[in-house]
Amino acid sequence: MIAMLGRRSLELLVFCFAVYAFAFTPLGERSAWQHLLAVVQSPEARHAKEEAEQAARRLKRELLDDEDTVPSQGSPTLPDFGPPGGRSLN
Repeated sequence: MIAMLGRRSLELLVFCFAVYAFAFTPLGERSAWQHLLAVVQSPEARHAKEEAEQAARRLKRELLDDEDTVPSQGSPTLPDFGPPGGRSLN
C-alpha cells in the first residue's frame, strides 16, 4: 500500500515536471505551448476547422433527413401463432 502510494506520488511529480517544461521551457524564441498555439491559430488550421464543420453539418443533414431516406414498405404481416392444424384449445 505504501509502495503504491510512493509510486503514484513519483508519477505525479514527473507529470507536473513535464507540464512545467512544456509550458515554460523555451524552444528557440517560444515555449512548446506557444508553438502549439501558433500552429492551431494558423490560417490553414482555421480553414481545416471550417471544412470539418461543413462536413459534419452535411453528415448530420444526411442522417437526420428521414423523409427521402426511408422507403415506403407497406404494412407488416404477422404470422399465425395458433395451434398446429388450426384446432382450438377449448
